[in-house]
Amino acid sequence: MSEQPEAFACAYKRKENEMRRPRPARAITLTLTALLTLAVVLLTAGCSGSAPPPPPTATPAPSTATPAPSTATPAPSTATPAPSTPTATPAPPTATPAPPTARPAPPTATPAPPATPTPSANLTGGCIDDFSPSVDYFPQKSSPEFAGNFTIEYHKSYKLLTVKEPFTGGSPRSYLLAQCGAPVPQLEGRWANAPVIRIPVETIFTGSTTHLPMLAALGRVDSLTGVAQTGYVSSQPVLDRIAAGLVAEFAPTFEIDAEVVIEASPGVLLASDAGPSQAHDTLANAGIGVVWNGEWLEETPLGRAEWLKMVAALFNEEAKANEQFENIAGSYNALAQKTGGIPEAQRPTVMTGLEFGGVFYASGGRSFAAQLIDHAGGSYVWADDDGSGSIETDIETQLERAGDADFWINAGAFWHTLSDVAGADERYTHFKPYKTGQIWTNNLALNDAGANDYYERGVTRPDLVLADLISIFHPSLTEERELQFYKQLQAP
Repeated sequence: MSEQPEAFACAYKRKENEMRRPRPARAITLTLTALLTLAVVLLTAGCSGSAPPPPPTATPAPSTATPAPSTATPAPSTATPAPSTPTATPAPPTATPAPPTARPAPPTATPAPPATPTPSANLTGGCIDDFSPSVDYFPQKSSPEFAGNFTIEYHKSYKLLTVKEPFTGGSPRSYLLAQCGAPVPQLEGRWANAPVIRIPVETIFTGSTTHLPMLAALGRVDSLTGVAQTGYVSSQPVLDRIAAGLVAEFAPTFEIDAEVVIEASPGVLLASDAGPSQAHDTLANAGIGVVWNGEWLEETPLGRAEWLKMVAALFNEEAKANEQFENIAGSYNALAQKTGGIPEAQRPTVMTGLEFGGVFYASGGRSFAAQLIDHAGGSYVWADDDGSGSIETDIETQLERAGDADFWINAGAFWHTLSDVAGADERYTHFKPYKTGQIWTNNLALNDAGANDYYERGVTRPDLVLADLISIFHPSLTEERELQFYKQLQAP
């Protein structure tokens, strides 16, 4: 039960009890205003057991005249009047008011941090500071166009390098090149056990001098800390590092000294051997990354030079490799175009090689030397041979096939005069090039230690080799220039 009806009932009960009490002889006339005032007082006081206040001691005499209604408004009561019970339930509103617009719900998840920006260039030094699996850390990529013996597959934070034939008859070798600062991916299949090499590598050992010009082209000679044999180095910047004690010699007798390599702990050892050895296994077990470089098995001059891109992948220097190789290939192709239209009848015949141990060794008909001769506007005497390596024959067969050749190139590495030729084997004097003085050796760039730059810089710069040969076969097609690798043997 609500409080207001209960208070009203108490007031009514009190009034009823009061009227039943004995009253004075004179009747008291109560106005409607007085009754209402009394009800308010009783309601305010609550329904208690206390007696009502005593009646006045004297009753005023009633007025003989009907009192005039008061013109003054009675003062309002200081107590809050109790609300009266409504006589009827008010009708409900005809329309339900629209609820207030709801406030937007607070976010249920913490906003994601801003995405890591994609780098505009490969990281060529140091590691990733804040790895993100969605970022491509190799925006600069390379792919071989002329080389057929290696492939590179790019992923966001790692590369998959494959050397198809690391050495003659060898099975493919695979390497996982993982960006420093990124987790090493868990791969399957043939990649599950692939050696992991952190890139960019900081230090490197090279097993062949053909790798040195590649480091120079990439501006990474300062990363070189070991070479197989120091006596075969031609590059002056490398010789300076050797003299300063910054480069170790790890195979002076052509056998790898594993202790020297392990002590230096290079990031990578570029292997260029006839096949694997126990030393290679020892290095791999010690955590040294042994990467086989099979550039010498390529069949084209530009194919060999393009291994610059493979070496660049170890340093994240793809941008430099692309630029350098584009210049080399552009120069080479421009030179080859000068001789491409020379008819066969106007092409001089060319022979190569020399006799050793009773066997005459000449370049195969599909070798890179044979292709250089063709691109230089010559006609190779063994062009009908399908081999890309060396031809093994005897000097009599060679004399029969090439006795009337116009030029003899790539002859004895240590021949400096025609007397050296006759002294090596009297039968050489029967070849036409000996008689006409057209024997050209590729030993012009020998240093004091006997190192030959033809077998070093000539691999990375076949355009310079081609320019030399065009100058020899067709001097009118080239501007006057100094030869880089070849020299003509003179009479003593």
